[in-house]
Amino acid sequence: MSEASVVGWDTRARTRNNRTRICCVANYTISQFFFQQCWKERPSFELRCKGSAFPETDKGFWFFFSLKEHFSLFGGKKPREIRTFVGRKLKKMDKLIFISNDDGFEAEGIRQLAEMMRELGDVFVVAPDGGRSGASMSISSHSPVRNTFICHEEGSETRGSLTMWACTGTPNDCTKMAFEKLLPRRPDLVLGGINHGDNCAVNAHYSGTMSIALEGCIKHVPSIAFSSGRTAEDADFTYMKEYVMRIVKMVLKEGLPLEVCLNVNVPDEVPLKGLKICKMGMGDWHEEWQERSHPRGGKYYWIAGYYAPYDKHDEESDTWAYEHGYVAVTPLQLDMTAYATMKKLSGLMV
Repeated sequence: MSEASVVGWDTRARTRNNRTRICCVANYTISQFFFQQCWKERPSFELRCKGSAFPETDKGFWFFFSLKEHFSLFGGKKPREIRTFVGRKLKKMDKLIFISNDDGFEAEGIRQLAEMMRELGDVFVVAPDGGRSGASMSISSHSPVRNTFICHEEGSETRGSLTMWACTGTPNDCTKMAFEKLLPRRPDLVLGGINHGDNCAVNAHYSGTMSIALEGCIKHVPSIAFSSGRTAEDADFTYMKEYVMRIVKMVLKEGLPLEVCLNVNVPDEVPLKGLKICKMGMGDWHEEWQERSHPRGGKYYWIAGYYAPYDKHDEESDTWAYEHGYVAVTPLQLDMTAYATMKKLSGLMV
C-alpha cells in the first residue's frame, strides 16, 4: 500500500471567464476524491485531464476550481494544507480490477462481485444502465453513448476503493469506454458478471457477460466471466465466493496465456462438488419463438425455447459438469481459426 499524494500545485491565481481559479496536478486516487466531493456538490466544478489514458505513473491530472468553492469545501485550508489533508484521507491498493456485466449496474451479481474483489484491490465498474442480456460482442454503432458517474467509495490499507459508472451502451461498449476514457490506468484484471443465469456451452457466443472477458482478452489483459445458476433479482451469490476468490487469485498470480480467457459457470447447488476444467459443450436451441396474435392484427414473437446438448453424457463438457454440481471452468480463445480445415482447403483450392 502507498499513500496517495498530490504531485504538484500551482498556487498562482488564474482568471478565466471572469472566475478566479487555482490548479493542481495529482494522481488518479485524488482525482476521484475531488470529483466526488466537488463535482457532485458543486456542478460548476470543472475537471480536466491532461495526459494519456493510462498514465503508468501518478501524474498528469489537472484540476481547475474556483477559490471560493474550494475553500468552502475544505474549510478555508490553503492549497498546501489541502494537499496534506487529502493525502491523509486516501489510500490505494496495488491491484486494479475492472468489472462490467450485462444485467446492469444495479444488479446484485455485479454488486456482490465488486465487494468480493475489494478484498484484492481497487475496483472500477463501468456497467450498462439497464439489462443487456444476449448482447454478445455488439457495439453501439448507430447511436451516441453517454456515461453517468454513480459513486466512489474510499479504500483503506486492507480494502480497495470502489468507483462505479453507468453507460448507455452494450457490455462491450462499457469495456471499450472504460479502457479509453475512464480507467486511471491499464487494469490488472477484467471480470464479467456475476451473471444471473449460466452461460455454458455455445451460449457463451450470445453472452454479454462473456463479451466483457473477450474484449479484455483482445486488449491482452487477463479476463474471466462469472455466471451463476441463480437467476432471481435478489439472488445471494456468497455461496460461490470461495471458488470466485480461488480462481481470481490464481489468475492474478499466474496470469493467462495471451488471447485466452476463462468462462466460469457455477450451478445453483449447495454444497458445490468441486471444480472441473472443461471443454465448451455443443448443442442447439429448440422451439425458440413463441408466437402471439396482435390485437390490431398480425403476429408478433417472443424469444424463448430450450437448450439441448448434442451429447448429454459428455463428461468433458461444461454442460455436464454444471448439471452435475461442479464449477465449470472453460478456457476460451480469441483465435477461432479451424486450422485442420485450413490445411485441407489449401490443398483443395490453391
